[in-house]
Amino acid sequence: MFLALYLNGKLKPFAYRPGEGNGPFWKLVIIALPLLFATLLAGAKCVDEYHNWYDVLAGAIIGTFFAFFAYRMVYAAIWNPELNGKPLMPPEE
Repeated sequence: MFLALYLNGKLKPFAYRPGEGNGPFWKLVIIALPLLFATLLAGAKCVDEYHNWYDVLAGAIIGTFFAFFAYRMVYAAIWNPELNGKPLMPPEE
Protein backbone atom coordinates (compact mmCIF):
# COMPACT_ATOMS: atom_id res chain seq x y z
CA MET A 1 0.00 0.00 0.00
CA PHE A 2 2.83 2.39 0.82
CA LEU A 3 4.39 1.76 -2.59
CA ALA A 4 1.06 2.45 -4.30
CA LEU A 5 0.67 5.70 -2.35
CA TYR A 6 4.23 6.70 -3.18
CA LEU A 7 3.76 6.02 -6.89
CA ASN A 8 0.47 7.92 -6.81
CA GLY A 9 2.26 10.92 -5.30
CA LYS A 10 5.05 10.85 -7.87
CA LEU A 11 3.07 10.03 -11.03
CA LYS A 12 -0.05 12.08 -10.14
CA PRO A 13 -2.53 10.26 -12.38
CA PHE A 14 -5.55 12.01 -10.85
CA ALA A 15 -4.21 15.57 -11.05
CA TYR A 16 -6.36 17.73 -13.29
CA ARG A 17 -4.52 19.46 -16.10
CA PRO A 18 -6.68 21.84 -18.14
CA GLY A 19 -6.68 20.99 -21.81
CA GLU A 20 -4.98 17.62 -21.35
CA GLY A 21 -7.96 15.57 -20.22
CA ASN A 22 -7.41 12.62 -17.94
CA GLY A 23 -3.99 11.22 -17.05
CA PRO A 24 -2.50 8.37 -19.07
CA PHE A 25 -3.83 4.89 -18.37
CA TRP A 26 -0.35 3.43 -17.85
CA LYS A 27 0.03 5.47 -14.67
CA LEU A 28 -3.01 3.77 -13.17
CA VAL A 29 -1.65 0.38 -14.16
CA ILE A 30 1.71 1.11 -12.50
CA ILE A 31 -0.05 2.19 -9.29
CA ALA A 32 -2.30 -0.89 -9.28
CA LEU A 33 0.54 -3.42 -9.74
CA PRO A 34 1.74 -3.46 -6.08
CA LEU A 35 -1.85 -3.84 -4.87
CA LEU A 36 -2.50 -6.62 -7.38
CA PHE A 37 0.68 -8.44 -6.34
CA ALA A 38 -0.26 -8.19 -2.64
CA THR A 39 -3.77 -9.46 -3.37
CA LEU A 40 -2.47 -12.42 -5.37
CA LEU A 41 0.02 -13.25 -2.63
CA ALA A 42 -2.69 -13.09 0.04
CA GLY A 43 -4.95 -15.32 -2.05
CA ALA A 44 -2.15 -17.82 -2.50
CA LYS A 45 -1.59 -17.95 1.26
CA CYS A 46 -5.28 -18.73 1.77
CA VAL A 47 -5.42 -21.37 -0.98
CA ASP A 48 -2.27 -23.10 0.30
CA GLU A 49 -3.78 -23.06 3.80
CA TYR A 50 -0.85 -21.25 5.39
CA HIS A 51 -3.31 -18.61 6.68
CA ASN A 52 -7.04 -18.30 7.15
CA TRP A 53 -8.96 -15.63 5.28
CA TYR A 54 -9.53 -13.62 8.46
CA ASP A 55 -5.79 -13.61 9.19
CA VAL A 56 -5.14 -12.20 5.74
CA LEU A 57 -7.92 -9.64 6.07
CA ALA A 58 -6.68 -8.48 9.48
CA GLY A 59 -3.13 -8.17 8.13
CA ALA A 60 -4.35 -6.16 5.15
CA ILE A 61 -6.29 -3.75 7.37
CA ILE A 62 -3.38 -3.30 9.78
CA GLY A 63 -0.89 -2.90 6.93
CA THR A 64 -3.08 -0.36 5.14
CA PHE A 65 -3.51 1.67 8.32
CA PHE A 66 0.22 1.82 8.97
CA ALA A 67 0.99 2.55 5.30
CA PHE A 68 -1.32 5.59 5.41
CA PHE A 69 0.19 6.62 8.74
CA ALA A 70 3.80 6.28 7.52
CA TYR A 71 3.07 8.06 4.23
CA ARG A 72 1.44 10.96 6.04
CA MET A 73 4.44 11.27 8.37
CA VAL A 74 6.72 11.92 5.39
CA TYR A 75 4.52 13.65 2.79
CA ALA A 76 2.20 16.64 3.08
CA ALA A 77 -1.07 15.05 1.94
CA ILE A 78 -2.64 11.85 0.69
CA TRP A 79 -5.83 12.99 -1.01
CA ASN A 80 -4.91 16.51 -2.20
CA PRO A 81 -3.42 16.22 -5.72
CA GLU A 82 -1.47 19.48 -5.37
CA LEU A 83 0.26 18.55 -2.11
CA ASN A 84 0.48 14.79 -2.64
CA GLY A 85 4.07 13.67 -3.06
CA LYS A 86 5.61 16.83 -1.58
CA PRO A 87 7.75 16.27 1.52
CA LEU A 88 6.78 17.89 4.81
CA MET A 89 10.25 19.28 5.43
CA PRO A 90 12.57 20.60 2.73
CA PRO A 91 15.72 18.55 2.20
CA GLU A 92 18.79 19.53 4.24
CA GLU A 93 21.38 21.46 2.28
